[in-house]
Amino acid sequence: LFNNIVNTKFTLGTQLIPDLELELLDDGLKTYELRISRQNQNAINISNFLKSHKKVSAIFYAGSSSHPQFKLAKSQMINFGPLILFEISDLVDPKYLLSNFKIIKPSVQFTGTQTLINHPASMSHYDYPDVNLIKSGVNKNSFILYCGIEHTVDLIFDLEHTLSSL
Repeated sequence: LFNNIVNTKFTLGTQLIPDLELELLDDGLKTYELRISRQNQNAINISNFLKSHKKVSAIFYAGSSSHPQFKLAKSQMINFGPLILFEISDLVDPKYLLSNFKIIKPSVQFTGTQTLINHPASMSHYDYPDVNLIKSGVNKNSFILYCGIEHTVDLIFDLEHTLSSL
């Protein structure tokens, strides 16, 4: 993979600083499998936690047997990825919820190794009319969680602490 990236760099004319970015890319590729494995395991554990939480009214995670497309996902995937969409039972102020997390950070883009959360109705989809939000499967109680590589116990504690404060 690394050689393909280097060859693509020369073919497309992109320039990486040899002493920095290529070394960072090489280091990142060496730990990629470990990071993805941890993110997937965290997503499974967190989705199981959220399914049983009294403040959560719905959860959508392809790796959950209760997901409507679970059989299809299982036939196409080895792992199910780090994204979980969940809905809170009661309408809450998203800023209140997002500001109470200690480890999980709000973000409109999901990348890296840190666990991030998005409230689409006020962040990534803030300018969508309500009817379009609903058509896209999002409502004002929906949150998207991108699971990182932190310890699962710490993430679940952060979720439990924040959800219990609602």
